[in-house]
Amino acid sequence: MSGEPESKVDEKIKELDVLLEDYSKSLGLAAIQKDKDIETILEMSHEGLKAMDSEECGIWSFRVARYAGFLQKEINRHSAKNKWAEHNLKIIIAKNQANYGDKYTKYEVRRDMIIAENSYAQVLNKLLLQTMLRIEELNFISTRVNTMSNILLDISKSKRYGD
Repeated sequence: MSGEPESKVDEKIKELDVLLEDYSKSLGLAAIQKDKDIETILEMSHEGLKAMDSEECGIWSFRVARYAGFLQKEINRHSAKNKWAEHNLKIIIAKNQANYGDKYTKYEVRRDMIIAENSYAQVLNKLLLQTMLRIEELNFISTRVNTMSNILLDISKSKRYGD
């Protein structure tokens, strides 16, 4: 197989992670992280919600909204990695496509043949698949979690005005 060894690709992916994390920090977004207690509210029963007072609902609303931000940040991170991998895969394909097939061979077929024989392209393709699957898994979840935050805020208001 030709191409860069997997460890070299992993090193480049780590560099990308550092680049993205540094950028996130420069924007003041480093604090957007997973809340270890978020499952408490996401799994709360109807009775549990009724038992909370207005202030608790308001605090949880903020925490759930912050968690929605964390989920969106994760989606964005996977999307950035996906675009990075796709960009680098296109470069490999452009460099090598003349060596595969003839002028009638479809681009997709050439692409697959290059990936099959190039270890660097294989690792990039694997990253593409992983990031696409993760993006699909998280698709619309941050919006739904943010909706839960809004509902908690509404419950907080109704409890405050209902007293």
